[in-house]
Amino acid sequence: YREPPQAGERVVHVHADARQPALLMGFHVPNIGHPDAYVLEVIAAVLSSGKSARLHAELILEKELALSAEAGNSLLSADPDLFYLSAVPMRGKGVEALQAALLEQLERLKKEPVEENELRKAKNQLETEFVFSQDSLFYQAMLLARYEIAAGWETIKDYLPAIRTVTAEDIRRVAATYFVPANRTVGILHPRDAGPPRVLGDGPVPRPEPQSGRNP
Repeated sequence: YREPPQAGERVVHVHADARQPALLMGFHVPNIGHPDAYVLEVIAAVLSSGKSARLHAELILEKELALSAEAGNSLLSADPDLFYLSAVPMRGKGVEALQAALLEQLERLKKEPVEENELRKAKNQLETEFVFSQDSLFYQAMLLARYEIAAGWETIKDYLPAIRTVTAEDIRRVAATYFVPANRTVGILHPRDAGPPRVLGDGPVPRPEPQSGRNP
């Protein structure tokens, strides 16, 4: 079974007993069997690998919109999976502003080539993480098992060469291919009884019915 292509943006509101609102965005992307998967690994590193990466430096430190923000790519999935961005807004900041800032980061990837030093830093970070993820026999075995499930254990040797060959133009192309509204699913967590803010999108988004204070 193969999941049919997504035909438009999906937005899900969840009301729960939570202290803080939260935002999660996912985009359908290929897994390790496709060369774009390695480009997505580098994109995730550019966005959120380390405190100098874009999400931490700009959304947390500079704009003070988020308490936390990260991006990730599901490389070792047996099936096509998601590239995700998640964030928790700073107190007093709305989910709408945070979503706009995350989308702005994705648009920037499409329009502006990543500078060489930033690209090199992201690749170095990925290489370091890859090496240190095998610092014991247990973790080596676990990583080999994950590769075996996803694509065959022998493909582990392809990771570093594939990461090293990613270019700034690859990043622009892949971002423009997958980070589009029709391929996007947005999940918003609202602390219970806190009405949902307006959500950005290409068209009107239905608002959930008011909920009582009782647990479902």
